[in-house]
Amino acid sequence: MVEVEGFILRVISVNHLMMDRLMQTTDGTFVTWHEALALTIAAKDRIDWTLIGSRCTTAKADDLFFRDLPAVLGRITKHLTRQTVVV
Repeated sequence: MVEVEGFILRVISVNHLMMDRLMQTTDGTFVTWHEALALTIAAKDRIDWTLIGSRCTTAKADDLFFRDLPAVLGRITKHLTRQTVVV
């Protein structure tokens, strides 16, 4: 939670946001893939990748809609080992 101009706001954690982006990416659209990749690059050091991997495995087991989630995570994390240039 953060306070902004006297109001307390709930803020989504970077791990929850990453999981949401990955789940949205399973639809195969470029926009959601780009968002997930951008978040991966911007927050790679703050994301708990072990936790995300575990959540992807659980989601795959719980819902057939997310059967491709571990593969999506693999494609995303492959970019972490590459040198990325953002223009």
